[in-house]
Amino acid sequence: KIAFILLFVAVGFSAMAQFSFGPKIGLNLAKYSYNYEDSDLEFDDKMRLAPLFGFAVNYQFTNELTLQSGLFFSGKGTAWDFEELFGEVGNVEGYWRYSTGYLEIPVNMAYGIDIGAGQLQFFAGPYLAYGITGEIKINLTGEENGEIETLKENYKIKFKNKIDEDDF
Repeated sequence: KIAFILLFVAVGFSAMAQFSFGPKIGLNLAKYSYNYEDSDLEFDDKMRLAPLFGFAVNYQFTNELTLQSGLFFSGKGTAWDFEELFGEVGNVEGYWRYSTGYLEIPVNMAYGIDIGAGQLQFFAGPYLAYGITGEIKINLTGEENGEIETLKENYKIKFKNKIDEDDF
């Protein structure tokens, strides 16, 4: 009896299901989080806008329930402003920016609520990500012993499984 009911529900869902695909373009509000448990410093991590684009695949079971996946480039990162970090210590200006990019394959269940002509959707699910690009930008100007010093550096972030001495 239970198998018959499950089969009936599965056939009902597959009869209602619709498959769609297409481009997806958007923005991430990216921010890294850190645990400062053993530190006196509390960094004020800033959000940064980062791109999200790729190819989306949707399998709609009902008007409200959809399985969504695809292949996307997703930008992530964070930013710190040195004035806010070290303003009490001395005359320091500048920033530190992390920018990373990943290829992602999400597998999300989405529940949609009709609002006017569109839908408000809530997503949940895992994703696989592979880091492909990353950069750290530092632009710092400070005063030390009465002299102004400037530091401008760009570092490439290497994504790999084994760390070598040359990586530092």
